[in-house]
Amino acid sequence: MKNIAFIKATYTQYGGAEKFSVRLIEAFLEAGCEVCLLTLPGQKWPDLAGRHGYAQLTIIPIGHKTLGRAGRLISFQRAISRHLKLHSYEAVFGIDYTPGQTHMRAGGGTHRIFLKYRDEGRGIFARLLSPLSLFHRLKLHYEKKAIESPGLKRLYCNSEMIKREITTLYRILPQKIKVVHNGVEWGSFGNLLNQKEAIRKQLLERHKLSADCRFLLFTGSGFERKGLQYAILGMQYLPAEFHLLVIGKGCFRPYQKLASRLGLFERIHFFGPQAGAFRYLALADGFILPTKYDPFSNACLEALAAGVPVLTTDRNGCAEVIQPGSTGIILACPLQVDSLRRGMEDFVQLIGTVSDSPSQQQRIRDSVRYLDFTVNLQQIVADVLAQIA
Repeated sequence: MKNIAFIKATYTQYGGAEKFSVRLIEAFLEAGCEVCLLTLPGQKWPDLAGRHGYAQLTIIPIGHKTLGRAGRLISFQRAISRHLKLHSYEAVFGIDYTPGQTHMRAGGGTHRIFLKYRDEGRGIFARLLSPLSLFHRLKLHYEKKAIESPGLKRLYCNSEMIKREITTLYRILPQKIKVVHNGVEWGSFGNLLNQKEAIRKQLLERHKLSADCRFLLFTGSGFERKGLQYAILGMQYLPAEFHLLVIGKGCFRPYQKLASRLGLFERIHFFGPQAGAFRYLALADGFILPTKYDPFSNACLEALAAGVPVLTTDRNGCAEVIQPGSTGIILACPLQVDSLRRGMEDFVQLIGTVSDSPSQQQRIRDSVRYLDFTVNLQQIVADVLAQIA
């Protein structure tokens, strides 16, 4: 039985990285591995052992969670280092950038590029503060140390975009990097499509929405990075029948003010975080994520798997699996007013060919069938086990 340490500092039920982590842990357990999950104290991970009877799963709380962002990061990194010196594993798989890992998934991209794109459009004072932040300096330090570690055997990137970033920024042998796009529960979204009308009716009633409207869906926390302001700005170029549904955790107030200023307040609906947010795809005529930076958006992939066309940007790794003009629209960054307007107009045309056509919806859905989660996970598990055989 192979003994694997799995490192993920935090858990939230709404996170894409957390969902991937749970599924990957399950895949290693199903392959007969013994897994030790190293995580911060107080994280409410699903009871995988109780739910599936995986006796070979151990969860070890490590580090401190109450020291502020920088202190928590230092505490976790040092605790991991001490633990790995005292315990032996055949593979150490990390979702976070932690030195000492033998295998790592860069699902969150690189922090250096994240900061670069995040600061676009910010005032000079905010841009000057970023390099002074202890937390960000630590993140950059641990990122570099983890990627350039001689002990790293494999780095999994979820897009070619992230691979290019890493090979440009850091010293790492290209043969250590393997691109495995994010996976999606393809079968489950087929069930959603089959139940679409019933779910749509239920959600319309819950939120008191008109069945005569057409809906674009935006989901994701971190509204600034995900480009919610551009989604709202783009709504002014669409017919009045189009409404925007916003799901995610964050402060809505500045976006409500923007919607009011543009005369769009009645057409923008803020629902906050929702369990089972994917069900809102049953309402959606289109999915919109004009993101500043997203290594590979799970939400966009889920939309495609549900037969919903997607509008996003070329700074989203998921753009690599979108067929421009056929399954979605890809905008070039940095976004400009004219390109946003043309993109929204093109999106309306694409939606017009898809919304009332089950065959077109199935065509979009079939375009990502090869990214079924089971295949995706098996690729990674098989590669790790082959390297430690």
